[in-house]
Amino acid sequence: MIQLFGGFPEDGWGLYKEAIGAPSASAIDVYQLYFLLVHVMMFGEMYVPAVNRILNKYGN
Repeated sequence: MIQLFGGFPEDGWGLYKEAIGAPSASAIDVYQLYFLLVHVMMFGEMYVPAVNRILNKYGN
């Protein structure tokens, strides 16, 4: 969710990665998908294109 709405400043990312480790791109997509689906349910269709981008990236 950190990257979903803008993320940390670059120096903050360095500290995060040092403490936690850098997640893979696919892990980030899966994490973001959950929060995007919640936003679709709460706020409506404006988040559907972002959901579809992630689903299309991994599905056929």
